[in-house]
Amino acid sequence: MCRRVPAGGPTTLGTGIKITEVRAHPISVALKEAFWTAAEPVTRHDLVIVEVRTDEGLAGHGQAYGSPLSLVAELVLRFGAVAGGMAPSRMTPSGNG
Repeated sequence: MCRRVPAGGPTTLGTGIKITEVRAHPISVALKEAFWTAAEPVTRHDLVIVEVRTDEGLAGHGQAYGSPLSLVAELVLRFGAVAGGMAPSRMTPSGNG
């Protein structure tokens, strides 16, 4: 069961919280109607749902886009191998945390 992080973020839960697992859930959904970009028709919507779990039972979710889908999922898992043991409060969108 996923819990919400209290206001103030993970740092209010103690300094020992650590990332224990990162999962990649690739999803590909066919569109009912294709549409064109400047380069090609788009017939599917592909994304990877990223699930991050901690040693305190917290879970967070995000998404990653790109192609090919299998490569994006593999890169998410590689990131997970690097992020394991880190404090989620040290992660920033810019990567400078």
